Amino acid sequence: MAAMIGIAEHYRETLENGGLAEFDAVMNTTAGRCLRVLPDRENWYLQGKLVPVQVALTPCPSPERQGESFLGMYLKKHRTRTWATRIAAALGVASPPSPGQVEAENAIALQSLGIDVMPLMAYGENLHADGRLESFLLTEELAGYCELQEFIQRRFSAQSDTPSPSPSPTEIGGLGEPHASRLAPPAPRSTPHAPRSTLHADLRRLIIQVAEIARRFHASGFNHRDFYCCHFLVKETSRSQFDVRLIDLQRVQRRQWFRRRWIVKDLAQLASMSPDDRIGCREKILFLRTYLGVQKLRPQDKRLVRDILWKLSLIRRHARHKS
Repeated sequence: MAAMIGIAEHYRETLENGGLAEFDAVMNTTAGRCLRVLPDRENWYLQGKLVPVQVALTPCPSPERQGESFLGMYLKKHRTRTWATRIAAALGVASPPSPGQVEAENAIALQSLGIDVMPLMAYGENLHADGRLESFLLTEELAGYCELQEFIQRRFSAQSDTPSPSPSPTEIGGLGEPHASRLAPPAPRSTPHAPRSTLHADLRRLIIQVAEIARRFHASGFNHRDFYCCHFLVKETSRSQFDVRLIDLQRVQRRQWFRRRWIVKDLAQLASMSPDDRIGCREKILFLRTYLGVQKLRPQDKRLVRDILWKLSLIRRHARHKS
């Protein structure tokens, strides 16, 4: 079956000049740095050299070439073979949705709802005669962005020297689990000369932004299944103004029924390793009120909080057993 590739028009010339406008060229490229190899997936970081007429892909630039302008790109290559793909290939019918297609469609749908995501450059898929389904997703690097928990820890000072106790039902709603940092410069550290009232107002503004993204995301029928801090990237575009992006959308689902379990899981993941020395009780309540769209928690809201806390305890217990 013929390979399919979709390219965002804004990036077409860049990818054509860089030799990444064909499916096989993208799947076979090694002009970059391999970040991770799994049985069914590879993650790559590529860079395109920006010149007036053409873009030539190069490995990561050497120090003597740092003055040149480069476009960073993240590439996911997927290769799967299941009974469903074998049957589809044998019958000559459409295959089940590929991981690359699913993530691309999720990104397009969320962006249309006003939820900012990673810039989608291209995606493609190809079902081979033997049932092997290949797909890819290519996105532009969010240069200068930082994972949410790391950003909070660097940008805002600790509220006290004593960590907060384990969250109670009124304290849930913090931010999520840290993972390996993205290829981005660190967020600015808070300065001792910044007034505490200003820092607190900025932190509350950021928490409201994250809560509104979560509210809009769930209200539109989506659940993430990996709603951790590392999947929110933040950049301070100007003083006290934050751009927040939701990323890694491969496992995102959209469902109409039986959603509560998945909403609870998402919110528990988001709360699973809240930086308690930065996020106090007031900030956690602010997150909850913003997410729920209420001024005061109602009885049904408190039941949701109890469910989140129960799931949170399971996540933390599992994390302790793994460590």
